[in-house]
Amino acid sequence: MSVTSNRGPASNRPGVFTTGRENGRRRPRGYAEWNPHAPTRALIDTVAEILDDYDEHLPLTVRQIFYRLVASYSYEKDEKAYKRLGEHLVRARRAGMVPFGAIRDDGVVTYSETWYGGPDDFWDDTACRMRAYRRDRQAGQRLRLELWCEAAGMAPQLARVADRYSVPVYSATTARRSCWGCHGGGREHVDHQDTSAPGCTPLTRRHGAAARPAPRGGRRRARRL
Repeated sequence: MSVTSNRGPASNRPGVFTTGRENGRRRPRGYAEWNPHAPTRALIDTVAEILDDYDEHLPLTVRQIFYRLVASYSYEKDEKAYKRLGEHLVRARRAGMVPFGAIRDDGVVTYSETWYGGPDDFWDDTACRMRAYRRDRQAGQRLRLELWCEAAGMAPQLARVADRYSVPVYSATTARRSCWGCHGGGREHVDHQDTSAPGCTPLTRRHGAAARPAPRGGRRRARRL
């Protein structure tokens, strides 16, 4: 993956700035040229090497890239260094130095039902779902498996392996906690930045995780690896 300079869209948008989230400094908004100092450019080159090494597992999160830098390239391991890396990658992506699709931005939560433009639209969707039918390989099993990981960034990689066995993957990251059953009787999935919501505690999260297989008639066990 080559690190290049992009002199296209940015050249047509002079004087457009936005404030950086962490440091308050002004930085260009949208696609923008960037001419980083030599150490920063060397860091972006190293990130490009990491993305090449993990090409089959893209997109990666900034946190995953950070851990690879710490483990293999003696990068500083503290929150300040992590935030600095995030800022550099924002600028590198907007300057065309790093592909947008190579890095995944987690944390967006969407609430949406399914709507149709009419009966024909409904039957088209039904036909698509029929073609996508897949048998649940866990149906009828004495125990129902779920795969949990600590960091949300690992979930896509684990899902690529677990999907063929109909095993769902959940992340239990400490930065964003997911609750089932704390709000609205068990069907609603709510992502929290903290546990301040009524009824949302570590105990209710564990209970909700254990209770999900119950309607299928399965036994409930928790194993920690």
